Amino acid sequence: MVNNALSLAGQTVLAINRTNASKASTVAGMNWLTNGGTLTVINLGPPLQANDTFVLFSAAGVRGVFSETNLPPLGRGAELVDDGRPDPGGESRADQ
Repeated sequence: MVNNALSLAGQTVLAINRTNASKASTVAGMNWLTNGGTLTVINLGPPLQANDTFVLFSAAGVRGVFSETNLPPLGRGAELVDDGRPDPGGESRADQ
């Protein structure tokens, strides 16, 4: 949990695993999150499936974008879908 503001730059690495009760490394509690640098997400579990969801960041406000993202491969016929919020720190899920 982070109180106040967090600015990301350089390399940010988070892990996901669809079979764990806590499915993702999550950074939460910020009033402001400033994204920057490279975001790498590593899948430590089985292959992703349709409708898997992962919350990586939770902040009252978000600004900035990652200059590069390295995401785990999706299962056959799946695609990455944003949760519809305008911030780049929201949920994403794999859909078929």
